[in-house]
Amino acid sequence: MVKTETTLPAADALANKFLKLLRKDIGLRNYKEVCARNAAEPHKGICHSHDFCDANMVMLAAVQSFCDTFDVPETDAHYDLWNAAWNLAVECMVKGALAVHICQRCGRKQHGEYAFSTCRNVEACARRVAALEEVAF
Repeated sequence: MVKTETTLPAADALANKFLKLLRKDIGLRNYKEVCARNAAEPHKGICHSHDFCDANMVMLAAVQSFCDTFDVPETDAHYDLWNAAWNLAVECMVKGALAVHICQRCGRKQHGEYAFSTCRNVEACARRVAALEEVAF
């Protein structure tokens, strides 16, 4: 039985788990090589993590760390989550970062060496939230 969509992780949390498992699987040296190859890759659909392992299995392990009975994507929500996390992870690798965070308040993407729970610049986040609220009304 697959857990419901409401129990699925956020895409950035899944991307970070995937990146952590990928580094563990292929090692930091090879991870840095993947980052360099991805940065030089002209085709956005290609990720060089597959040069070092079956990255789909690593992503599946990341998903299963949140949803232990998830074997394959079964719904549009599963596919959307998998693809969103994959795209965030590749973007993170292109930047040579170790983690990505999407602020739940303002939606800003941030890359760095670790995952964090809020925007690092709280004042800028508050300004972005206020601007988003103005546009909404």
